[in-house]
Amino acid sequence: MSSQFAADVSPERLHKLLTDGMALHRAGQHAEAERIYRNILRVDPANADALHLLGLIAQHAGLSEEAAKMIRRAIDLNPMAPSYWANLASICEQQGDYDEAERCAREALAIDPSHGTALHCLGNALRAGDRYEEAAQCYEQATASIADDAALWANLGSTLLTLHRHDPAIEAFRRALALSPGQAEMHSNLGNALAAGGDLDGAIAAHEAAIRVDPGFTAAYTNLAGVLLQAGRPAEAAGTLTDCLGVEPGHTKALSLLTIAAREAGDDETRRRLMDYDGLMAARRCDTPPGYDSLEAFNAALVEHVLAHPTLAWERVSKTTRKGSQSGELLDDAPGPVAALESLIREAVADYVERLPQDGDHPFVAARPDEWKLTIWGVVLDQAGCQGTHLHPTGWLSGVYYAAVPPATPGAPADAGHIEFGRPPEDFPLSREADVHTVEPRPGELLLFPSYFHHRTMPFQGEGQRVSIAFDVMPPVRRPNVGQRRARLSAEELATELGRAQSLYQSNALGEAEELLERLLEAAPDAPGVHHLAGMIHFRKGRKEAAVEALQRTVELVPGEPRYLIDLGSCLTNAGRYDEAV
Repeated sequence: MSSQFAADVSPERLHKLLTDGMALHRAGQHAEAERIYRNILRVDPANADALHLLGLIAQHAGLSEEAAKMIRRAIDLNPMAPSYWANLASICEQQGDYDEAERCAREALAIDPSHGTALHCLGNALRAGDRYEEAAQCYEQATASIADDAALWANLGSTLLTLHRHDPAIEAFRRALALSPGQAEMHSNLGNALAAGGDLDGAIAAHEAAIRVDPGFTAAYTNLAGVLLQAGRPAEAAGTLTDCLGVEPGHTKALSLLTIAAREAGDDETRRRLMDYDGLMAARRCDTPPGYDSLEAFNAALVEHVLAHPTLAWERVSKTTRKGSQSGELLDDAPGPVAALESLIREAVADYVERLPQDGDHPFVAARPDEWKLTIWGVVLDQAGCQGTHLHPTGWLSGVYYAAVPPATPGAPADAGHIEFGRPPEDFPLSREADVHTVEPRPGELLLFPSYFHHRTMPFQGEGQRVSIAFDVMPPVRRPNVGQRRARLSAEELATELGRAQSLYQSNALGEAEELLERLLEAAPDAPGVHHLAGMIHFRKGRKEAAVEALQRTVELVPGEPRYLIDLGSCLTNAGRYDEAV
């Protein structure tokens, strides 16, 4: 901005500039809006509105730290603006800081109790803390002011479903679906609620609709198969699950449901192969880690660490532990003795993988990952404590280490506290008895099993608390394999799919939009709109060079298009490539 311009700027002119910038901002022309906001701040560094809006542009670009700093400066200048607090709450939520998100949302609501965005953010923060009743109340209040937000209705529906309030959950999901019919997840959410409410035919239709909308949305296949099993149609369920494994080989939940479908359909060979307890499970007595005098001393250190962990919470609603507590991630900034346990686990996993048979046709063995990461959490069971039937859907291999297993009380059942594998959840009306396998826990023992094995803990009856440490071996996120299904798209199909990706992008569902675009890039590698939207997603996620590369390809396909050139210039500037940007 020239010095002459700065001298001539009146308050009225600044207001007009701010209005112009906001209009560009709403139109998606963020580079031009940012230029105006920065010019305003050169003249008026204490302009809180310009700082706030500049923070929103930084947030849109995936620069959450920078966004938070700008909005906090705006709040320092004008602490009575509820939208500043609400948008800061949204940023904190994206960063995973739910405590700060809750605090900021409550600050906004202290100024404006009906602020929709603040209510939505507060609901999300409460839900993250398993405070579902309070979250539902926040979402319901928020719908009064932002009734056209599909994500809000979906969050309300999911929360109500967790609370077993089926009819209002169905209504909430119907509202979400009416606002966003192009999202497969919305159809499948409705299907889950209908199934929970007993409408199996309606649920089947909803999940089938989700698959039609997005053949790569694997959750729709497993949800559909689950309902088909409840409806007593195991052969159809098995076919659906086979389709799912074709889209994503090794899909954990699909494998778990396939074991049930095979058993119910009389396919005992498939069931035995998938539930090969002898071949696919392993147990080992661990050696004393370096730095500890004995295994008993190491176990005592683990017990002390878990019991004192700040994330340990009693009977989390979203977890299966009952009459007991469960922690969050133990591989945090201060892992203590868990760091030594991590080494033991990694050694056991490496040995397990080496001993696996070379069976490329086995869907679990064939999906063994070359790279993986570990997540570890603690479980503390009090008297009569147990874990309900569950599996670990994000893992490939799971396991548990027993740090404390007190002796059983006199008269306790022989299997008290044991871990049982192979029994499906109770909501599946089985016609054949499950083939189960039970393991007695022993302190200092580490047990490994495929993540798709359904398992539960029998009620513990012992003197004291039983402390175990569970873990998952998590492979990289698998990409759906639907390239052959979408090998060719008509112009109309491409426009429809690209429109759906743009809707996901605009609603901040960047992961889903990116997955859809990856498939579109395979099917339509020369579609400029696909490359352009991919570039904008890279930009918002902070991938500077990837954004530039995608937008350069867009400009190659459509030379001279002003909108593409402007966005490429913005990305080059953001990447520090100023000469090219000019």
